[in-house]
Amino acid sequence: MNLTDLMRPVRHVLLDFDGPVCSVFGELPAHVVARRLAEAIDADLPAEVVGTDPLALLSLFAERGRDTLIAAEAKLRELELEAVQTAPITPGVVAALDAFRDTGRTATIVSNNAQDAVVEFLGARGLMSVVAGVCSRQHPEPELLKPNPFLVRRAMAERGASNYECVMIGDSATDVRAGDAAGVPIIGYAPRQGKERSLAEATRGRLVIAKSMNDIARAAHVESEVLPNFHH
Repeated sequence: MNLTDLMRPVRHVLLDFDGPVCSVFGELPAHVVARRLAEAIDADLPAEVVGTDPLALLSLFAERGRDTLIAAEAKLRELELEAVQTAPITPGVVAALDAFRDTGRTATIVSNNAQDAVVEFLGARGLMSVVAGVCSRQHPEPELLKPNPFLVRRAMAERGASNYECVMIGDSATDVRAGDAAGVPIIGYAPRQGKERSLAEATRGRLVIAKSMNDIARAAHVESEVLPNFHH
């Protein structure tokens, strides 16, 4: 199956945010965000525990009790809001979002990043009008984030969509596993060499690799089964 074949029956596109839409930590690096999060919550954490993934660190703080988790999630949200101010937009994503709209499809962001940060970025870039909704982190509940399919299923419910009407676009194993668990086929966004293998190894379902968001935009414009002015 190729990209065009996978897109043809799709009415609802579910997109990860960090990668397919922008590079959240492109200018404020993830390891810096993780360090600043650690400094705010527990300055004594050794560097090897802090790591380079702020969301992994959030899950670690969840093990310390509800109060610590709430404080950590609030601080991470603040840092993500700072990060999206300078986050580079992904080449081709505007063309892809326009293509989904022009072919009667909806686009919903499904992200582990803070809802406030996602909405802030989309608003600043003038993209809210081409996005049907945002399903992302709103509460200090890291156990519900991808690879848990909770957010994917929530997005499907908001669109009134069945899994066979949807496709998930993601660039990480967590996206792939969440889509698989929800029964949604995957477009693996893999602009860099070697990314395809890690995505393929994470899935047991349908996966097609896209090297760019422009490739996805072109596939969306190919004759589809979607009604010309369909909006759910």
